Amino acid sequence: MNHSTTSPAEPPSSRLGRAARRVVIAVLTVVLVAGPILLGPLMMKACEEPADHTYRQKPSVSSEPLTLTGSPWEVCLPNGAIVELIGLAESPSGGKDWWAPDGLPLAERPYDRPASDAFGGQTWESRKAVEVAFRTRVPNPEQGSATMYSVSPNSGSGSVVPLDRRGEDLYSLTAEAVLVPKDQETVTVRVGAAAGEWKTAVRGTLDSGGTMQNITRDEGYGFFQQIFPPNAPPDSVISVLMDLSWDHFNWQFIAVDASGKVHRLNGGNLTVVREEGKPPRRRVDFTVSPSDKIGLWLRNAELRLDIRPFHYAEFQNVSLQPGKKTDVRIVTGIRGKPEP
Repeated sequence: MNHSTTSPAEPPSSRLGRAARRVVIAVLTVVLVAGPILLGPLMMKACEEPADHTYRQKPSVSSEPLTLTGSPWEVCLPNGAIVELIGLAESPSGGKDWWAPDGLPLAERPYDRPASDAFGGQTWESRKAVEVAFRTRVPNPEQGSATMYSVSPNSGSGSVVPLDRRGEDLYSLTAEAVLVPKDQETVTVRVGAAAGEWKTAVRGTLDSGGTMQNITRDEGYGFFQQIFPPNAPPDSVISVLMDLSWDHFNWQFIAVDASGKVHRLNGGNLTVVREEGKPPRRRVDFTVSPSDKIGLWLRNAELRLDIRPFHYAEFQNVSLQPGKKTDVRIVTGIRGKPEP
């Protein structure tokens, strides 16, 4: 199962903000739209050489180039993001030993314990629960970012909130708990990030009635149209219908008013629309409430759909058995590439 999470442009100021960043916003089908690429020297260009590493409780807002730590399980992606697969442990991991992706012991645990048991204390005769920890760092975090990750194969998964020794949430780490057969030897872990500059894929102008006119779309990015839901006044709801292929991108809707001010449309309701004889599509509904606010800035505004792809590192042959060494292979790739 693939998961995707989005972080806001501003660092969270509370645990509630952190929890919102961890919400799984989509379940993505794994589709390799470009073949995996062996990790090579060119992948290092966007990042600086290793230096002393320090853990941070909250994301940095510096726009300086990110620094590699020298970990063999760390990858610099073409968009400047750095992903690191840290290690694994039996779940719940509190007080237990951790091992590196190749099965060798870790000198220290990446976090003290999870906030709770991801599987509610359940046990199984033939399966075990394993926690997988990784870190993602992005350049220019003020632009926001999104992370996608998956651990496969597995027969179930659960979210993990890493805590430090004081019981506080570690903002610098992400963890996932998965169920696997006790005799399963390896898994594949994919961690990716969408970060940096946005590209406008669709644009149009909203007329005084809230209808999108003069829609232009870059070739290769699939189906897109504006619709109005029944029983809703057109000046209170903006609804669009898109191909599910948009899940391969990190995307946002932007409205630019007549003065040039940019408004990001947040809180869109996502649903999957299935019609006989048509491919599944994703519907996004944005509600402007109260409706008279639309006249203040949205009428005659330009509406844009901005996108950026997910770049990822895939760690293959990751050991599920502590002490049993494996040869981990790292490949990189990209999702969200326009169709030829």
